[in-house]
Amino acid sequence: MTALISLSRAIDITNELIGKAVAWLILASIIISATNAVSRKAFSLSSNAWLEAQWYLFSAAFLLVSGMDADEQ
Repeated sequence: MTALISLSRAIDITNELIGKAVAWLILASIIISATNAVSRKAFSLSSNAWLEAQWYLFSAAFLLVSGMDADEQ
């Protein structure tokens, strides 16, 4: 029984670390999005690479969190 409790704790710690990493991915996506929008509107500069980076970060965050329960998020 202690082995299962240890496994459960390890899974909980892993989920918590993934959740924290995803929070940073979302923050990076927001910063890239805001920077790209400001540079596009203020300086008429745009880059498809930054748009793709934003969507890749958002996609990674979504896929990492999609398997979690609502209580864990």
